[in-house]
Amino acid sequence: SPGKAKGPLIGGNLTCITHLIGTAYEPKWDGAILLIEDHKEALYRLDRMLTQLLLTGGLSRLAGIAVGRIQGTGKPEKLLQTMLQDRLSSIVIPIITDLPVGHIPDNYPLLIGGYYELDGERGLLKPMSGLTGLQRP
Repeated sequence: SPGKAKGPLIGGNLTCITHLIGTAYEPKWDGAILLIEDHKEALYRLDRMLTQLLLTGGLSRLAGIAVGRIQGTGKPEKLLQTMLQDRLSSIVIPIITDLPVGHIPDNYPLLIGGYYELDGERGLLKPMSGLTGLQRP
């Protein structure tokens, strides 16, 4: 989705994030950029987890969303992209997908809690400290 966002990076593994909802360790959603990735989760489970995050209202308080690689769903990549678009289309914030982050050999490390800028048009997530940015292929 087009647009730019700045804020602290929260998140990580979607399954773990979902398990933290309602606890003292739930992410601080307000004005943050949410990073999500996962590995070997069925597509229907990913759909359920994103739906839960939507229903809690957390996603609507974000500045942006960055989606890493989600592999091992057992379904074609196109179905994953369709599900992500369906679930996230109601949120009017910049969203980028397919970042080289997650359970992959060429995983790019990111600092959770660090401040980042997300550029939805360029597919770019970069630290605001001036370090090297991350761009989808």
